[in-house]
Amino acid sequence: MLIIILLTELASWVLRGRPALANFYFFDIFIIVIWFFVINGVYIGMHYYSEWRESERQRQEEKKIRTGGFTVKHGNQNLLVPFADILGFYAEEGYTILLTKEHKKYFPDRSLDKIETILPEELFFRLNRQYILHRDVVNGFKRTVNGKIDVLVNASENLPSSIAVSRTKAVSFKNWFEID
Repeated sequence: MLIIILLTELASWVLRGRPALANFYFFDIFIIVIWFFVINGVYIGMHYYSEWRESERQRQEEKKIRTGGFTVKHGNQNLLVPFADILGFYAEEGYTILLTKEHKKYFPDRSLDKIETILPEELFFRLNRQYILHRDVVNGFKRTVNGKIDVLVNASENLPSSIAVSRTKAVSFKNWFEID
């Protein structure tokens, strides 16, 4: 703005030999300031729209990666276990165990906390400190005392028939379970 004012004053002195008219300061500068804010507002809007599109693109890329499967080491091989084949994860005696539909067990070298961040939340839910289960394994739930629930699990030799969920996680489990 200062540059515009100085250039206008200079041009007025050179061309007319006197300072710029008073309405320049009251009217023209006001219009220039409004246009300045409008142009900057459009630029800022375009910038944030571009940032939003980029974050949506990255989210879609992450979703594509997550729809594939979970990698585990088995001997000297790295295997990709598709998410559809995973019954769940559980912790037992200090080990994390991945259980498949074929009742195969794999031992991922990550904790349940780290595994939980990798898994797609629409398919898997962390029931408690010990279990993360796939949606297909869960039959339903029953209410118990103090707002707690017991999640009913499909019969499996390696998983209990019901798993307790605390009242703090009960509401989020119900929301996850009821959305298809």
